[in-house]
Amino acid sequence: MMSMSGKFKLWVIHALLGLECIHAAEPHHDATDGGDTGAQKMKRVIEEEHEIGFIQTLLVHPTPISVQQSDYQTIEVYESDHFGKVFLLDEALQLTERDAPHYNEMLAHVPMMEYLAVQQPDEGGTINALVIGGGDGYVTSELLKYPNVVIDHVDLDKEVIN
Repeated sequence: MMSMSGKFKLWVIHALLGLECIHAAEPHHDATDGGDTGAQKMKRVIEEEHEIGFIQTLLVHPTPISVQQSDYQTIEVYESDHFGKVFLLDEALQLTERDAPHYNEMLAHVPMMEYLAVQQPDEGGTINALVIGGGDGYVTSELLKYPNVVIDHVDLDKEVIN
C-alpha cells in the first residue's frame, strides 16, 4: 500500500487464478435435456482437468445470445436454464450468471477490506483502484460499492468489456 499525493492507491489484480490454464473447454456436442426424445437439443459446455480427474458439463440452449470475434478470441454468451447466462472465451467457460457474483465478491472485497484495515483514507479521501482483466465488470461493480473509489479498469480485449 502506498500513498500518492494524499490519495491512496489500491491495486486489485483480477486474474482468473490460473483457471484459464487448467480448464479447457471441449467443442460443443448436441445433447437432449433429460433423455426425452421431444426435448430441445442442447449444447454441452465441457470443462476438463485430466490431472485431477475433474470434468463438468453445462447444458446451454443451442442458439447463442451473442457471438463476437475479437482480435484475440471468440466471445460467446449462451443461456442455461440452471446457470443463467454462460460466458465463454474461445470455448472455455469463464463464468456463469449464477456463480459469478460469489466468485467476484471475494476478488473485490477481500483485498479492499485488508487495505482498509491497514490504511484508512482521510475523510473524503479517494481510494484509487486498478482492475486488470475482469472484462465482465463484476469486480468493478463490487468495488463501486465503496465510497470515494476511483477505478481504472484495463483489459487486453476491449470487445469483452463491450
